[in-house]
Amino acid sequence: MYGIQDVFLPRLTANESDRKNYIRGLVIMLLKLIGSFLKIGCIAFGGGSALIPVIEKEIVTNKGFLSGQDYTKHTIVANITPGALVVKLACLAGHQLGGVTGMVACASAVAFPGALVTILLLMLLSQIGGSAIHQLALASVGISIFIIYLLIGYIQKVFRDARTSSFSRVAVFLSLSAFIVTCGGNLRKLLTILLGESPLWSSPPLIGLSTIDLLGLAFFVIFFTGGNIKSWRMAVAAIIAAPYLLLFGKSNPFPDSAAKPILQLLMFGMAAFFLIRDSIRDTPKKPKRPDWRSLFCQLFAWVTFMAIFIIPVFFLFRYAYQFQLSGILSTITSFGGGEAYLSVADGLFVATGKISATAYYGQIAPVANTLPGPILVKILSAAGYSIGFSEGGGIITGLAFAVSGFGISIGATCLVCVLANTAYTCFTDFKVFRVLNQWILPIICGLLLTVTLSMLCEMLNVTAEAGVGGIVPLIGFAFLFFAVSFLSRWFHWNDVLVLLMAGGVSVLVLNYIASAF
Repeated sequence: MYGIQDVFLPRLTANESDRKNYIRGLVIMLLKLIGSFLKIGCIAFGGGSALIPVIEKEIVTNKGFLSGQDYTKHTIVANITPGALVVKLACLAGHQLGGVTGMVACASAVAFPGALVTILLLMLLSQIGGSAIHQLALASVGISIFIIYLLIGYIQKVFRDARTSSFSRVAVFLSLSAFIVTCGGNLRKLLTILLGESPLWSSPPLIGLSTIDLLGLAFFVIFFTGGNIKSWRMAVAAIIAAPYLLLFGKSNPFPDSAAKPILQLLMFGMAAFFLIRDSIRDTPKKPKRPDWRSLFCQLFAWVTFMAIFIIPVFFLFRYAYQFQLSGILSTITSFGGGEAYLSVADGLFVATGKISATAYYGQIAPVANTLPGPILVKILSAAGYSIGFSEGGGIITGLAFAVSGFGISIGATCLVCVLANTAYTCFTDFKVFRVLNQWILPIICGLLLTVTLSMLCEMLNVTAEAGVGGIVPLIGFAFLFFAVSFLSRWFHWNDVLVLLMAGGVSVLVLNYIASAF
């Protein structure tokens, strides 16, 4: 029978002195981890995918908490499961380094700053108006440039590693392919902002996959072909990919066609068959046995975590259960990043009349998009505050619902993540999963290039509102980018100092331009 320490701490030695030293070292490690993830939560602009290199720089490069190989594994698991990506990365890193306690602490720490400031701004919005949000938007221009600098550095690192393993040509092809099939919408926005409307790019892009659709295609190709580029199966995969790109693109000519589920079922069956066959042939040993004790502890911790945030609010406000069930359902079905969750939340809370469209699109969405942190957590916390405030008629009820939304978004995200991580660990020695390790990072690099385009569009929208339009802002962005690069690489400034400098410069310059012109 397990005691409390067996549930919330890794198994300790029987020696009392070793036990105390272990706990002391664990506490120090936890404090460092929590500090790192609080820092990441404060600078987490740009969305989930954009934060992959930010987290790697902090916990792999700077602090050395994790190896690059372990972080790559975490990245794969986080990308194939629903929920807030940055929360999943914090959850997996926290568990590996600090057990269940570290898992819960890190996942909560990375989401806390953004959710807290979101609720505070919503509470103060009637007093401060949009001025504070406007200044945050101006600061986000410089901060986004810092994030783009990290993105480019991450992409360079992936290609350096690919070059050493004679994988560079395939890596370039995968990245460019991922970028081409996902960048259409953002490229269209960028051209419209810079050059105005034109028939050449006014219609939706023919190919424009979402993140989850791209990953679905990528996993089909990897599992079906086993990574063998020269096999006949790669030619078949290419033939199947053509209608997939057409049917799942943004300008799908057959939106109500039954071909989509049929194609998905066909791809799933083909991938599953060859995955099982190749695994039996190429891997003589059996899958690893799951660590059932560890899995039980993790699941128990997250169920308990969610119960702490759900049960008190439910007993105080019986009508809270509808919001809580919607929050759990929306989290575990939320694929495709924070932007996708905006539409999910619209369907659950705006379309059902629980939140007015004015409040959602006039306050909640702008605040969540402007502030750092995982969008899913911020939106669900803010939606809880809005529903609680309107139905309960006060700030206290709103705060109770917001706290419940915060706990649900983290708990539901991590509950699915730990299940996927256990399954992945059991099969990680199979050849196809080694191929997955090699292929996934270049694909993510392609997605990060699309994220960079999206961030450029948002930055140009902010500068346009400040009175600077056209191509001129791009020159300023380039100067600030080189300044960030120079201070980071040559003067070795701390990341926080560089970020504050970039954000401060953008606020000062854009405020000056707005007042002068």
